[in-house]
Amino acid sequence: MKCPLCSKDGPDAAEECPSCGAIFAKLRARREREREEALAALALIATPATAPNLSPQARQARWAVAAALIAAWILGLALYYYPRVARAHHTRKLRVSANSTAPMRGPVTGR
Repeated sequence: MKCPLCSKDGPDAAEECPSCGAIFAKLRARREREREEALAALALIATPATAPNLSPQARQARWAVAAALIAAWILGLALYYYPRVARAHHTRKLRVSANSTAPMRGPVTGR
């Protein structure tokens, strides 16, 4: 018999390898267990996953919850960013008018 670990030839009725000491019964059991696990994994892969059957009311409830979450998220963003944007716009407007480089007219001549 040829040893699956070290590939040395030995007697056919041997229970272990004379070269490396591997026990053939354990190797056969391990090989059989690995084959069964592989077949079980292939069976899981081969079966199609099925989606749960929901009633129309449950689907509608899911959509309503999703819409409410999205609306709350958008409202939260608006409440967070609106004061910052408004303040930045207001200060930019003041800055432009205060640092204007337009020539000033004289109070008497108007030139």
